[in-house]
Amino acid sequence: MAGRPARPFTLVDAAMVSRRATSSLRSQMAREYFPSILALAELLLRSPEGAISRFGCAMYERAFVCFERYCKQEVVGSLVAHVGSSYESEVDAAMDVLVALAERHLDDVARFGVFVAGLLDFLDNWNLTQIKKLYSVLGALAYRDATNNCQMDNDIQMIIRKQLCNSSAKYKRMGVMGVTMVIKSVAYNKCGEKAISATSADSLKMIQTLLDLVRQTCQDVPDVFGLFLDELANIVHGGALAVAVVQKISENEQDKFIDSYMVDITPSEPKELPLAVQLRYGIEDEQSQDDEDAANIVLNILPLLCRKAKANGAGGASAATTDVAGSSLVELCAHFRLLQVCEKSVSQNLDQIDALLVCPLYMVHEETAGHFTDMASSEKQLLCSSLFYAANFFREVLNAFASLSDPDIRSKVFQRLKDAVTIQNQLESLLPDVPQFVPPIVHFDCDNNDKMAPLTAKSGGAERPKKSQKSGKKRKRKGKEAAADAENANLSDGSHDSSDTSVSNASTLSKETKDLKQDSATKPAVFLGDRLKHYLRELDMDVFALLSYRLATDAATSQASETCLRAVDLLWLVDDLASKLDRALIAAAGKRHAFLRTTNATKKLFGFSHLCSIPPASVVEQAVELLPALCSHLEAINAHFQDIIARNDGIADGPGMNTVESATLSAALQRVVQALASLISWNGFVAADHRSLLKKALTALTARLQVPGATQPSTMKELIRQAFRYLKAFAESIPNLHCAVALVKLLVAVGNRTEDSGFLRVDLDAVSRGFLQRAWYSADGEVEKGQKFNDAVRLLLQVHLEHTEDVLQAVDKIATEGVGALMDSESRQGSERWGTLSKGSFNVFYKLMMVELVNAARRIAAPTQSANRQVREEKLLEWSVAVKVLHMLVNFVKEFDGRPNLSIALKYGRMFIEVFLRQAMPLLDSIFRIHTDDIQSILKKLQLSTRLLQHVCSHSKVIKDVSLTNHIPPLKKALEVLLYKVKAMLFNNKCTEAFWLGNLKNRDLQGQEILSQALESQSDTDRTTADVTDMPTDDESDVDLSEEEVANNPAVSVGEVDSDAGVDSYSEIV
Repeated sequence: MAGRPARPFTLVDAAMVSRRATSSLRSQMAREYFPSILALAELLLRSPEGAISRFGCAMYERAFVCFERYCKQEVVGSLVAHVGSSYESEVDAAMDVLVALAERHLDDVARFGVFVAGLLDFLDNWNLTQIKKLYSVLGALAYRDATNNCQMDNDIQMIIRKQLCNSSAKYKRMGVMGVTMVIKSVAYNKCGEKAISATSADSLKMIQTLLDLVRQTCQDVPDVFGLFLDELANIVHGGALAVAVVQKISENEQDKFIDSYMVDITPSEPKELPLAVQLRYGIEDEQSQDDEDAANIVLNILPLLCRKAKANGAGGASAATTDVAGSSLVELCAHFRLLQVCEKSVSQNLDQIDALLVCPLYMVHEETAGHFTDMASSEKQLLCSSLFYAANFFREVLNAFASLSDPDIRSKVFQRLKDAVTIQNQLESLLPDVPQFVPPIVHFDCDNNDKMAPLTAKSGGAERPKKSQKSGKKRKRKGKEAAADAENANLSDGSHDSSDTSVSNASTLSKETKDLKQDSATKPAVFLGDRLKHYLRELDMDVFALLSYRLATDAATSQASETCLRAVDLLWLVDDLASKLDRALIAAAGKRHAFLRTTNATKKLFGFSHLCSIPPASVVEQAVELLPALCSHLEAINAHFQDIIARNDGIADGPGMNTVESATLSAALQRVVQALASLISWNGFVAADHRSLLKKALTALTARLQVPGATQPSTMKELIRQAFRYLKAFAESIPNLHCAVALVKLLVAVGNRTEDSGFLRVDLDAVSRGFLQRAWYSADGEVEKGQKFNDAVRLLLQVHLEHTEDVLQAVDKIATEGVGALMDSESRQGSERWGTLSKGSFNVFYKLMMVELVNAARRIAAPTQSANRQVREEKLLEWSVAVKVLHMLVNFVKEFDGRPNLSIALKYGRMFIEVFLRQAMPLLDSIFRIHTDDIQSILKKLQLSTRLLQHVCSHSKVIKDVSLTNHIPPLKKALEVLLYKVKAMLFNNKCTEAFWLGNLKNRDLQGQEILSQALESQSDTDRTTADVTDMPTDDESDVDLSEEEVANNPAVSVGEVDSDAGVDSYSEIV
């Protein structure tokens, strides 16, 4: 205003001017280095290391912001070149930069829109996620840019219309992605504006036109239209649309949902159906009885299925048995999700659709379902399809209503949780009897190949019996051919129904599912989650608020109380939670992606599309809020197993441990611990912004100790100590080995949260050693064994050896107490002191002991020249113990002579000798005159080990095993160097007369003489016996000494092999 005096120039203004001038000056100074900066950013973006690639992306973004227009054009051109490459990781990284620039610097990017528009030529080579990102950028440039780029607007709409009108489902999906991103840009909600007038009438008309276009062109392709509904729901859920648009969508979809899926309840159930119909899963209370609308509607699942099956039956017998899923039901869950997110966005509640929470479903009659084995194949598929639709509908109901705080609503949501778990358990018991059935598609944001995943695909479940290699390859080839044929059939027909996959994948299913019923008595109630996840809707993080309910650890309590979680309910929830945390939270910062390998990103996101839209920090915040509930369940399960152990007089594997209830609780315990480990291991805690989240998580754990009068720990180190103490207490009642492994991983993750974790080493060593010494039994009472058992033992042993105070003593103890007892036992099924050590797991123990022996030897550094006598004597003592342990370990191959053990002995024996030469020989040379007897003892013990390694080499040559003979040349070279090192040491100490050299005879592992190679090949040559015997051979030995003779000889002897002459030599110090 004219009359208002000018604001005085303050220090703040001066600082701002100075900052801008400094920034401008820095940009001018860095301008001459722009080509180098661009080249460096290009190189870093392509790095397989995730952190380095993200740094390259940040360099691109900062270069675009800081430099002038010409440099901005070069940045955009370089990013477009990255996007045009054929490597998926490079395309994803470059597209992320373009999306970020379009969101934050739209006006600057709009000048180069023609470069970005050229990327439309590459759509055929991209997955749906990448196409979505491109349309997001193009939509922003066309509709949100202030310059109002009409040409780009027309081009985008023309391309989208062509894609939607194409007969191929592949291009229809591209068009759906384009429509959703255009709607998002047109109805963009600036600065959170909620006014209806924020969107003009022209924009509303355009949006309505696009919605009608998608419905007209994609209504007959259920999986494509379901993709549109899901993507539109994601946009609404993200708050990117103006309220006027959301309200318009809500009004349209609510009426269409009711007309498509809901019917009024009639006095009599629908008739003329192949299966008897019954109203099931209804929730009745006083409020629903007073509400006539809620009491008189039903979800019409089974009649719609039967109607579709009947329509297909008119077209042919094959269709009647395969296409049993109604086209509208395929979109049921996606339609409901869009409806509920619109209601939440507009009215902040779900009062308009709360009847869907309690309404019953038209399902197969319970008595009819009880005679499942007597049904026809088509009837079985009808029943399974109806159960899948009901289970997925209840999962979406949980997503919608779980976040509401009304007590009445929460009690109904809890009932729906039980219904969802019950239906999933019923499916898992029925599916083995329907090998030709493939469930309906519920995840639409995937490519065709991912949709064809068979239900019986191998997962991390029970171990399968081994099959012959030849037949296995044949079956695998047939499965690939069948999947390829199914994919080609679907792509050739653009108007296919997604339910046709039931017959397309029929040939890929095998009878492996039939084995599931045999194990159902001893396995947890929910064990097919990995196999069913492709056909179950994704749960939102809000659903896990149900974990706040108390756990009933016995069946009687869970049936009597309506507000207690059953064991199967808890497992159902924590299994999904653990999978989500493992997917969203990266534990290692060094995760690499294959830059030169094209992978399918959709497979990585399969079933986690909603989760991937949430920042990891937000996931951690929600997970931290769940920690008190998770700890309560841990304590309840721990009390259950402690009670069983107490009733069995302290026996950990007594009666009550192998019941179905205990098996389910142990599985839930394992998943809870794994969820905690994924949370604590998140690498984002190293950032200063997230340290408060880590402190909050550790505080939630330490608060469970309930120490009277104790003050809350203030330092991070004390928090970690208390949290470790709380979690370690669960080790006393761990029910099975897999839970033990999960707990050890969690304890290691807690210990890694501090740089000074030495105070936790003793406890970690004790816990892991206790698990290793315990005998573990399976559900059928047999001793645990197999590959998974060995993997678990490997991790426990590795933790034990890494955290023990003295590795050499620990290895010596295992070798003496464990392996020694195993060798003395007749059956060699197990060791008394080390319950996990058996003939089947010996290789695991043997390899890790050899590895840790070599690592311990490397840590015995050679003393410096200024080291005093005491230091040298300590090093000599350490080497004496190391050589003793080596002799014991190498000697084990006499009893356990399998090829893996022999390979380990050759490889790590050679590595130990090389370390001995590098770090021990200088020490022995410097103190030989002072400790002659000690050094003589060390070399004598080492000679026994090298002699046996020579026997292993000879044995490997005889059996002609290439994997073993590959280790022989480097081993013989090390032995030769050892021989000359010892000779040099004697020469330096003026003891050359004590050295004597001779030839050794070749012997096998048991010390028996091996015939020379010349004699063995006698039958393959034309030479006479006399000629052969008269010729001297390299393998003949003039010295025949056994190990006992060498041990009793007062001289020190070292065996070696002359690599040039191939002579087995023997030397001794007299």
